[in-house]
Amino acid sequence: MSMIKCINGHEQSETDGLNLKCSICGGPILFKEACVGVLSNLPRTDLTFEKVSVIFAGLSKPSSSFENKDIFVSSISLGDKEAEAVDAFTLMRAEAGSWLEFYLKYLDKLQRWMKFVGLDRSHYRLLIVDTRKSISVLALAAIQKSWKNTIVLAIIGDQTSTLIEQNTSYVAIWTALKKGFPVIAVTTSYVDELIFYTEKSGLVVRSNALMPIIDHLVLAIDNVMDVLGNDARLGIREHCLSAILSATEKVYPSVESALFAQESSFSINATKSDVATTCLLAFAPPDALIRIDKAFAKYRREELKDLVGADHQVYPRDGGSVSSLYDLVLIYGVKEGLTYQPLKRGYDSVASKVSELSLEKVA
Repeated sequence: MSMIKCINGHEQSETDGLNLKCSICGGPILFKEACVGVLSNLPRTDLTFEKVSVIFAGLSKPSSSFENKDIFVSSISLGDKEAEAVDAFTLMRAEAGSWLEFYLKYLDKLQRWMKFVGLDRSHYRLLIVDTRKSISVLALAAIQKSWKNTIVLAIIGDQTSTLIEQNTSYVAIWTALKKGFPVIAVTTSYVDELIFYTEKSGLVVRSNALMPIIDHLVLAIDNVMDVLGNDARLGIREHCLSAILSATEKVYPSVESALFAQESSFSINATKSDVATTCLLAFAPPDALIRIDKAFAKYRREELKDLVGADHQVYPRDGGSVSSLYDLVLIYGVKEGLTYQPLKRGYDSVASKVSELSLEKVA
């Protein structure tokens, strides 16, 4: 390394060189010039982040990865010890307690982890959260309100859930809605009774049967976010869904009959009179897409004519599968309160006895 000098050319001793100013004239010391030719320039980095971040909170992360490689999958869960990894944030199971205890202890840590792994750098975020679990409020509170394009797919409590589960679920839903995130809700009972046949995995049930629905939401994420964004501008942030997977003409004589059938499988306790908007995501062989397009147009005119908004998007099934099977996933924007109002009694029952377990405790 060459001799360290100040801006006016005065050489500095090793001791004086530790200062920022020249000991003779007080001018700034030229450390950068002294290092020229000694230190190499650092290579430029070009960081890229996945388009979609999928976070599982209170649910097991699927062992099989999404087909689309432009997806980052991570989890927030309980384990035997506290740990942080690139794709997992683990809280100690031994400390399992109320949602408030996890919220107070881990909020700062979880927010730092989310920033560290770059969840804020993905264009979209899909948080799949079991709101009955005590870590759900923490997971939702940790996502910054400024992180736009965040969707919450929430398993919510119902009358089959315990009072503390209803309390936790109520607070979690309110936390998501207060941050402005659109919520697609599925009840505990809906998940418990869920059963699908898929070409890839065969028969899947309960929470495993949510995965093919999640796959479709991720595949159609651009359009899903557009629809939910339009709903938000109309003041609609609560949603439910229905799904018919691997449909065939042997089961449903026509696409119209499949659309009528899905009305009985709303993911929350709702009816057509509660629906304000709808969006159909259809995944089918190319020759069936036109039939689905026409069938939904007719169904919308005749059965959903009073809706504020309706949209549909069609996608080739499984990259050009020759199978005659098709999938229908419908997202419904619903009246305010349908996702959390059924839990109010359970929430009040717990909050009246333990005042700390109330909405006011969440910033």
